[in-house]
Amino acid sequence: MKTKHIVMLCGSAVALLTLCAVVVTAIIMVAQKFVALDTESKQYANTAVKAIVTNWDQNELDRRESPEFKSVTKAGDMDKLFAMFRRLGKVKECKECQGQATSFWTSGKGGVISAIYICRAEFEKGEAEIKISLVKHGDNWQIAGFRINSQAFLVQP
Repeated sequence: MKTKHIVMLCGSAVALLTLCAVVVTAIIMVAQKFVALDTESKQYANTAVKAIVTNWDQNELDRRESPEFKSVTKAGDMDKLFAMFRRLGKVKECKECQGQATSFWTSGKGGVISAIYICRAEFEKGEAEIKISLVKHGDNWQIAGFRINSQAFLVQP
């Protein structure tokens, strides 16, 4: 009778250890996926920010816009924003973006992978904080939001 209980306990222990191994493996796989998402989204953010602010090229933003971004912006509004951005002058230094990718589930869209980064830059007319929001569609990252904050905008031209 004792042998039967020991065998049952051993079987339960093996099943529990197997379950733990599966859970740990799943956690490692998810963590690796998020590290990869962080790496690729950060690279995309750094490249996009530098391409946009180096010559204040609105076309560089336009070609990277997500459908979500396009749906809430008007061409005239972007022209006005870029006119204001250009008041900062030429970029002197653009530091690496800081932030991370996230993943969430919505009832309307299902799984959504996004990222938010902050990049600090020095321009001829002062410092600025650039916030870039990204969304991943399929294998491609796109810009879902782009904002620049600077005290230099408070100074009248």
